[in-house]
Amino acid sequence: MERVPFPKDVDAPQRFLLWTMDQFIPFAALLGLGIFFHALFTSIVFGVALSWAFSRYKDSKPDGFLMHVAHWYGVVSPSKLRVGINPFIRRIFPT
Repeated sequence: MERVPFPKDVDAPQRFLLWTMDQFIPFAALLGLGIFFHALFTSIVFGVALSWAFSRYKDSKPDGFLMHVAHWYGVVSPSKLRVGINPFIRRIFPT
């Protein structure tokens, strides 16, 4: 079993038991769908696979990459609400 370090900083990623929240949320969403559709084993298998694939993808990119992609496609994040530029405008001309 892998050791989980105790967070030393305030901005350390939130954890649920052994997983970070971005690893746990896809698993929990598919688990909920599996309970709803009476396909629990299948949803657990796909949830673990999706969580593993997402964490591999996220670890291969630099920090803040997913926030950049979300802003590029127009998804507003709560921490970036003070941004004044419309993300759908691709060219900004000087005034």
